[in-house]
Amino acid sequence: MANDSPMQHALRNIRSAARRGGLLTGARLLARRCRNPLQLATIAEDAALIMPGGAYVRARLWARVEHLVAPEGFLNGARARLEAICDSTHVTPDDARRWSILGRTLESLDRSGNWDAGPLIHASRSVLITAARQRSKAERYLRLAARLLRRNPRTTEREIHQAWCRVNGSQKANMDVIKPSDWWAFSRPKWRRDADFPGSIPGEVYANALYYFAPRKGIVVDAMAGSGMLRRVYRQRGLWQKDSAFQLKLHLFDIDPRRSYIRRHDARRQLPVRADWIFVDPPYFGQSGHLYKGGLATTRTYRDYLEQLYRVMEAMARSLKAGGRLCLLLPKWSGKKLGHLNRDLPGDARRIGTEVGLTWVDCAYVSRGRQQERGFGFQNIAAKRARRLVSDTCVLNVFENRMRSR
Repeated sequence: MANDSPMQHALRNIRSAARRGGLLTGARLLARRCRNPLQLATIAEDAALIMPGGAYVRARLWARVEHLVAPEGFLNGARARLEAICDSTHVTPDDARRWSILGRTLESLDRSGNWDAGPLIHASRSVLITAARQRSKAERYLRLAARLLRRNPRTTEREIHQAWCRVNGSQKANMDVIKPSDWWAFSRPKWRRDADFPGSIPGEVYANALYYFAPRKGIVVDAMAGSGMLRRVYRQRGLWQKDSAFQLKLHLFDIDPRRSYIRRHDARRQLPVRADWIFVDPPYFGQSGHLYKGGLATTRTYRDYLEQLYRVMEAMARSLKAGGRLCLLLPKWSGKKLGHLNRDLPGDARRIGTEVGLTWVDCAYVSRGRQQERGFGFQNIAAKRARRLVSDTCVLNVFENRMRSR
C-alpha cells in the first residue's frame, strides 16, 4: 500500500467511504481538493464501477474536470485539452460533457440547502443519464428521483421515469400528440371517449387546438363540454405542452351537463365569462339525433341547422375578448344515396363566422377514424354501391375577434 499512486489511494478511500456510508461526502471533498484533471477523470471512470453510488461520483468528478480544464469556457485550446483527457480515459467528449452538465446540476442542488442527495446512492446509472437528458428540467427530475428513492430504495428506473412522465410527459409523447401539419389523424388516442358519452372526440384534438391556437395564459372555454374531455387533456398537459407552460383558467359549459364540474348553459346565449379562447364541437347535422335532445342535434332541415348554428356563433363572438379565438369543429354532410345533396357545413360555418364579425385565420383537417370502427365495412360497401363518399373528416375552423369591443 505504501507504493500506491495518488489515484489508487483516492479510489481506495472512495471505496472505503462507500462501505461506511460516506461516499457522497468523499466525492465532494475529492472534487474540491484534487487539482489534476487527468487524475480526476481517471478516478471518475474507476469510481463509475462502484455500486451503489458510482454514477453520482462520476458526475461530480467530471464537472470538476471541466472546471479545471476550462474555468472560463472552451477558449485558448481548452477543448483540445479536454479531448486529450477523454482520449486517455477512453471516454467520448460528448459523454464527458453530459456527465459534466449533470455534475454541475448536482452541485447546484447541494448549494440550494434543501436537498438530500443520499437517496441517489441507490439510483442506477440510467437514472442519472435520463436526468441529464431532461436538460433544463434535470434538477426537477433528480428531486423526484431522490424523493421516490427515499420512500423506497428499491424503486426502479422505469418506475421513476413513469412517475416523471405522468406529470411532465416525455419527448416521445410530445412528438406523438402534437402534429406538425394541418392533417390530424390519431390511430391510437391516448384520451379515449368515456363509455357513458359516445359523442366525445379524441382528446388529441383539444391538445393540438390548445397548442396551436390558444394563449399561454388566459380564460378558455368549452361551450359544449360533453364529457369534459378538455379538462382531462389540460390536466395532463405535461404530455403535450412541450415548453409552453400553459397557465389557463378553464370554464366548461353544456346545455345538459353530464359531470359535476360542468355548468349548465345554452350556447345560443352569450357566455357568463369573457374568454380568450373558445372551443365548440356541436352536434353534427343529421348524425346526432340519437345522442342528444333538442337544439342542433334534432333540427329537421339543413336550413334550421344553420339558423341554430348562427345563434351559437353569434353568442360565442360576443363572448370573446379582443384578439380571442374560436375553434369550431364540424364535418361536411354527405347524402347517403345518389342524387342526395352534399352540404359543405364547414364552408357555411366559415361564412357565418364572417357575418357575426369574426375573421377566419386558419383551419386543420381531423380524421374521424370511422374507417377503423368495428362493422364500418358494411357502410363502405354501401357507399361504393351508391357512389357516395363517406364523410370521414372534420374541419377545425379557427376564427379571431379583431374588433376592440362588442
